[in-house]
Amino acid sequence: MDYFLKEAAFNAYARYESNYSTTCFVVPNNRAMIYFKKYFAEAAGKVIRSPKILPISKLVSRFSETNTADRLTLLFELYEIYIKELDVEMDFERFISVGEAMLNDFSETDNYLANPKELFAYIADLKEIELKFTLLSEEEKEILRKYWRSFIEEDNSREKEQFIKIWRTLPTVYERFTQKLRAKKIAYNGLQYRIIKEKIDAKTLDTSQFTTYIFIGFNALNAGEKNLFKHLMNEGKALFYWDADVFFVESELHEAGAFMRENLKLFGSATLNKLANSLNSTEKTITILGCTKEITQAKIIGQVLEKISPELAGFTDTAIVLTNENLVFPVLQSLPQSINPINVTMGFPFSATSLFGYLQLLLQFKIANLKGIDSAVSVDMAIRLLRALETGTSESLKHKIAELEASKQEYIKISKLKNLSEVVDLFVKPTETADTILQDILQLLFLLFVKDKAKTDALGLAENTAPEREYIFAVYKEIKRLRILLPNYGFGTEIGVNAMVRILREVLESIRISFSGETTEGLQIMGMLETRNIDFKNVIITGVNEGIFPATSTRTGFIPESVRFVFKLPQKHHKEAIQAYYFYRLLSRAENIFLLYDNVGGNRSGSELSRYVMQLQKESKINFIKHDLALEVKVPVRKDIRIKKNEAVFEVLNQYLVTENGHNKTFSASALSAYLSCKLKFYFRYIAKLRSDEVLRDDVNPIEFGIIVHSALEILYLQIMEEKNSKVIDKQDFERLKALIPEALETAYRKWFEMQASDEFAITKNRSVGYEVQKKLILAILNYDQKIAPFTILSLENTQDFRVNFDFELQGETKTVAFYGAIDRLDLNKGNLRIIDYKSGGVEKSINSVETLFAKSSYKNAGIFQLFFYAYIVKNKFPDYSRIEPGFYPLRGITADDFTHNITYGRDKRPILGELQDELLDQYITLMQQLMSEIFSPAFDFEQTEKPDQCTNCEYAGVCHRN
Repeated sequence: MDYFLKEAAFNAYARYESNYSTTCFVVPNNRAMIYFKKYFAEAAGKVIRSPKILPISKLVSRFSETNTADRLTLLFELYEIYIKELDVEMDFERFISVGEAMLNDFSETDNYLANPKELFAYIADLKEIELKFTLLSEEEKEILRKYWRSFIEEDNSREKEQFIKIWRTLPTVYERFTQKLRAKKIAYNGLQYRIIKEKIDAKTLDTSQFTTYIFIGFNALNAGEKNLFKHLMNEGKALFYWDADVFFVESELHEAGAFMRENLKLFGSATLNKLANSLNSTEKTITILGCTKEITQAKIIGQVLEKISPELAGFTDTAIVLTNENLVFPVLQSLPQSINPINVTMGFPFSATSLFGYLQLLLQFKIANLKGIDSAVSVDMAIRLLRALETGTSESLKHKIAELEASKQEYIKISKLKNLSEVVDLFVKPTETADTILQDILQLLFLLFVKDKAKTDALGLAENTAPEREYIFAVYKEIKRLRILLPNYGFGTEIGVNAMVRILREVLESIRISFSGETTEGLQIMGMLETRNIDFKNVIITGVNEGIFPATSTRTGFIPESVRFVFKLPQKHHKEAIQAYYFYRLLSRAENIFLLYDNVGGNRSGSELSRYVMQLQKESKINFIKHDLALEVKVPVRKDIRIKKNEAVFEVLNQYLVTENGHNKTFSASALSAYLSCKLKFYFRYIAKLRSDEVLRDDVNPIEFGIIVHSALEILYLQIMEEKNSKVIDKQDFERLKALIPEALETAYRKWFEMQASDEFAITKNRSVGYEVQKKLILAILNYDQKIAPFTILSLENTQDFRVNFDFELQGETKTVAFYGAIDRLDLNKGNLRIIDYKSGGVEKSINSVETLFAKSSYKNAGIFQLFFYAYIVKNKFPDYSRIEPGFYPLRGITADDFTHNITYGRDKRPILGELQDELLDQYITLMQQLMSEIFSPAFDFEQTEKPDQCTNCEYAGVCHRN
């Protein structure tokens, strides 16, 4: 069985070999034109002059004597009319979505030759329907009554009023818009059909260039096409080759044949070919593959191709058809590298490309660097930019990325990113005018398109493959076109940078890339629309799910469905019938067919097969094979992890022991708390040295929040002590301290984020709330300190070396380790040596026994454990002070009226200080000796906590799999 276009080409050559130069062959699109030309040459079998082959759009443009306007030109033309007609102030970028909807409505109105004045008529009184629509049937009038009754009788809403306001303007906007286009000899496709109809009615349409027009492979015809075809047929100039199969045409109920049955009635007498009978007669096998999720379909296509051709060669007769255009690049990336050539022919949203994201990032930089001011951007944004542009040989970028990641800075001056690469310089170049942005984008796209690999490596387009070059070029043309159009429509140099950025974002989001492969050789990757008239032996279709194919109808426009029905404009079933036709005719002549679908389901669809497939299974004689390629999921048997103390472990542990040569490592309270909560965590962190990666944040995280508060308090008290030349803080000092809070906070921020003195300090939106909370907390701490003043500060933020030795027994020998504590504040108040520990969050402030501090698998008393640890250090460092008073300043709770810093003991909540502190500390030391003996004993392994619920937020949860 010959393919449709091949059969048509051979038949046409045989009929018109002697006079094909006076014949015009008309096909639906450029892709069909390429294949028909190839087959026509095969039919000739010799070098001949190519026949005249036109896509229907070119023929219509010739007959209407207009040029087809691009979308941007149409939007600008419509914008001028719209704002004048509505007398409204609307920015162009806000108009784009409204304009797109209007253009869709106008085009369909003209394609189907509907009367625009009647279609867009506003009905204020139901009686008007009888007067305005005399040619409508009673049924159609009743449909209009029901629709307009909802507007007349129901309460008004803002959306309803806005719709009516726009709807009332549509007849006038349409009339003035089309008049303006006609005067300029430009048009959209629908308007061209209306002009042709007017020429036919006036008997002025010139068709004399060719004696015969042969229309090949058409299906769903709009009213404009029918009108033209009828006219040419009546002149004896139109002949037709129909691409259809008796399987779906002869059945009156089959939706795939709905349009073809009508075409055969209208133009059957001029038909040159018989309908194919190959869907049931051609020997074929359809394999249905159920896949887990859409991306799996892209991944297994290589395996499917291997089934077709184990050598992964000879795929000229093979097509991969994607119902979801976003799978283009996942499929390309998943194909075996040995497959060559690959030809991509389909539409694709530019917003789904990596370049779209990078251009959005460029626009952010342009706004940040307005008019050459050396502005700052977040370090996170700078890192994202440099990582996007980094290449394997870009040492300067690698070095800068490492430098930024190691820094605690939150913001960086844009000027500090200069001279890293030619592409980066385009991002950080000062923004002088709106046109500067367009120039920089064009220059960037040029650098990506040129053949110099060092430049095209940027933005991750290392290989600069044909599809990537195509969408770079398409966007380049669109931006170039925008730059040309802006001055022509009154924008000129007056448009602001912010407005330009908004327009660019709208334009970039609306761009669709039409990959237009020219070759018929190699593996073809296509959308379903691009398969029209083209046949393949091997067909692979992805996304054959109900809800994806047929696709759920989404129409952008103002014309309601009921009005569409009355004026015979396309409705939901119209689109579904077209998709059914594409599907059935593609399978008609194919032999090896693979239908891939998502058997799990997701956001876009359920897990059901398309109804087209279900129908084919029931009604055809085709052999179906079905496989579910479910991924084998094995739940791993989790084994407890236990690390024994071998020679390597003791080599690390022994570094904590104090010897005659001193010691290398010290134990902190947090290290011992980690051991108590989970011995395995202690092993990972302190023995194996496994550290989790630090995450870059746009805001201050909770730990940093507390550190900045602590730092600001330190700065405040150091400044007041320096001003007084005294460590004693009196009640009268607090007015001065409170006044210094903003200055101290700024210094703390600069210190934490390593800002230079010349760097401008400003609190950004995303951290303004946190900044205000920090001010209130510092004020609350000062208010509390004011109540207990006077006091004498001995140490702030560990300005002294708080390191002491600790002895314990191990297998009959005395061993010594070193303890180290970073104590937030030590002060003397009423004869007590206070150990103050600032806490970022809430904290437990009471215990019933010291033993609870050493309870395994518990975080509950880690704070008090740490205070006792500090108390041991302080007692050894300050032996002259007999009364020690540990306590917390928790940021959560400090503002309470009844707040007290003391920790308490027992059911009667006695404050732990003085003699009680000494008594409990002795118990603490005994239990600490036992703990140290356990840590160094070979009899105790490092094992997981007994409470897995504590593993949820553990940094090592992914290693031990306990969460």
